[in-house]
Amino acid sequence: MRILSGTYRNQRLDFPDKDVLRPTQEKVRAAVFNILQQDIQNCRFLDLCCGTGSMGIEALSRGAKFVHFVDLQTTLLTENLKNLKPAPDTSQWKMSTTSSTHFLSTLPPDSFDVIFFDPPWLERALYAEALEMIAQTQCLSPTGTLFIEHHRDHPPTEHLIATEESETSPQIAESPARRSSRKSTKYRLTRREIDAAQAQEIPGTYAIMSKKERHDLFPDDDKEGFGSSDEEGQWSPSAKQAPRQSERVPKKKTKRKKNTTLSSTNNALSERSFPLVVSHVYEYSDTHLTRMDYPR
Repeated sequence: MRILSGTYRNQRLDFPDKDVLRPTQEKVRAAVFNILQQDIQNCRFLDLCCGTGSMGIEALSRGAKFVHFVDLQTTLLTENLKNLKPAPDTSQWKMSTTSSTHFLSTLPPDSFDVIFFDPPWLERALYAEALEMIAQTQCLSPTGTLFIEHHRDHPPTEHLIATEESETSPQIAESPARRSSRKSTKYRLTRREIDAAQAQEIPGTYAIMSKKERHDLFPDDDKEGFGSSDEEGQWSPSAKQAPRQSERVPKKKTKRKKNTTLSSTNNALSERSFPLVVSHVYEYSDTHLTRMDYPR
C-alpha cells in the first residue's frame, strides 16, 4: 500500500493481513481526494477509525493543514508515521487512542472541514452512534463534507427514519408553515340590517355589534347564519370611533396532523434531526462510499 500523491508520494505503508484489518483501497482513496481536489489544502481532516492511517497520511501528503487520527488500536499508525520521510511536523497531526463515539462527543462545533469514517463493517450500530454524535456536536463545518465507507448491503442512511412525505429521499423533512388560527371577532353588517336598526333607532348601529345584539335584533338570521345574504354588505364606517361591543368568539380546538414516521430499530436518528443529506454514493464492487453534506 502506497501514498498516491503529494509530499510522500510512492512511500509505502505497512498493513497486516486483510483478515485482521481492512485498509481503504487505493481506488477509494483516489476517489475521495479527486472529489476534494484543491479543497484538501489547508483543511482540517479527521480520519475516524483510521486503522493504518492511510487516509490521514494521504491528506497530510496533499497539503492538509491539520489531521487528527482516531482509533482504538494505533500501533500500525505510529509505525507508518515514523517511516515517513521527511517526518511530518508534530503541529500538523494528532493521534487519539479512543473510541470514535467518545471522541466525537468531546468536539466543539466547526472542528473539521472533512471527516472520513470507515469503521468495521460488522459493527453496524457504530454507524448510527457516530452519526448521532456528529449531528449533536455539529463538529463538521458548515461547508464541510462527511465520507462514510461501508458495505453495499448496509448503507448508513438505513439508520435514518424516512417520513411518509419523503420515504425514498434522504432530504431533511421540513415542517409545514404554521397558519394562524386566529379569527376576527368583527361582524359584518348588511345594508338591510343597517336600515332596520336605523328605523328602530338602536344606538351604536354603525358600531360592531355583538352576537347577542344581533340575535335580539334579527332572531331569524340564526337559521341562515349572519351575513349569509350579504352581497351588498359593508363594514361599519364608524366602527373605529364607536366603543367596541363585540364579544370574543371562542376558538375551536383543532388537532394538527402530525407527520407519522416509520418504525426503526437501534434508536435510529430521524431525518428531521439530522442536518446532513446524501450528495452521492460511489460504488466499488462490495465497497460503497457515501458522501454527505449540509444542504446548500
